[in-house]
Amino acid sequence: MLLSQISLNVNKSTLDMYDVSYDNEALLTATNIAESILQEVAAKPFDENVIGKSVSNPDTLTSPLLLGPEYGEEYPSFDDVDDYNGHVRTISSGRLGNFTVTVSVCYTTRALLGNCSSSRTFLKKVAVEVSGNPKMKNSVSASSIVAY
Repeated sequence: MLLSQISLNVNKSTLDMYDVSYDNEALLTATNIAESILQEVAAKPFDENVIGKSVSNPDTLTSPLLLGPEYGEEYPSFDDVDDYNGHVRTISSGRLGNFTVTVSVCYTTRALLGNCSSSRTFLKKVAVEVSGNPKMKNSVSASSIVAY
């Protein structure tokens, strides 16, 4: 009886260790995915209205209500930062399975410390959430500010 109890405890400890290991690996993978998406977005031009030209007045930028892909644009042919607003995709990671990536983009100001602004500015906040993986207990969120 005692040997059975010890065996059960050892097996439970081993399984718990594997759960923690998979959770950690999934969190690291999700963090890498989030960072790569942020880098991908930041490499794009700031706004549709600045591609190939210079702008000195933020009122000439895309309206906050129209942030997102322009008519007919689909990933992976996004051509500016705010095209990613509302973008959702699934990324497969092999043995860990799939991760769901959700991206949001909004205007922000230094005074708002990264919170969304209803006005056009020369700063955009890009937020990425990676979730949906059964081996990961919590989702991963990352954000950055892109400046014109």
